[in-house]
Amino acid sequence: MIEIVVDTREQKPVWKGRRYIRRTLLVGDYTTTNLFNCFAVERKTPQDLYGTITKGHVRFRNEILRASANGIKLVLFVECSQQKFVTKQFIGGHLRKMPGEVLGKIIDTIEKRYKLEVIWCNSRTSSITKIFDRLRKEENLLRLSKNTSNNKSNHNTQNKSANRNQN
Repeated sequence: MIEIVVDTREQKPVWKGRRYIRRTLLVGDYTTTNLFNCFAVERKTPQDLYGTITKGHVRFRNEILRASANGIKLVLFVECSQQKFVTKQFIGGHLRKMPGEVLGKIIDTIEKRYKLEVIWCNSRTSSITKIFDRLRKEENLLRLSKNTSNNKSNHNTQNKSANRNQN
C-alpha cells in the first residue's frame, strides 16, 4: 500500500478521504514514504501556474534546480488543459495581461531547459487520479529496480563463490 506524504506547506491537499503523512519536503507537494527524496509531484492550479511563471519564476526555477541537485525527479501536474491555460480560460484568466502565446513559450522553455515533465489535467479531480497513478507507477519502477539490482548482486556473489570453489 502506498503511503502518501504531503508537504507541510501544501495549503489545499488533494487527498481528502485518504490517510496521508504531513512532512516537510525538500521540493514538491507530494511523494510517498518509499519515494521520499527520489521523486516528487508539484501540483498547480492554473492561477498558481500563471503566478509561478510570471512573478514567482525565480523561486520555481530554484525549486527545479534544487530537485536536480539532490537527484529528485520532479513532475508538474496542472489542474487544467494546456489549451485552457494558454487561452486563459480559467478563473481570473481574463484579467491576466500576458498573451497566451507567451505563456505557451514560457512553458515550453521550462520543459526543455530544465527537463521538467508537465502533465496537463482537465480538472482537480483528474489531477488527483493522475497524481496517484504516477506515484504508484514510480513506486513500482523503484521496486523493480531494487529487485533487478538485488538479483545482479546475488548473481555476482554466486559467481564469486563458484570461482573460489573452482580454485
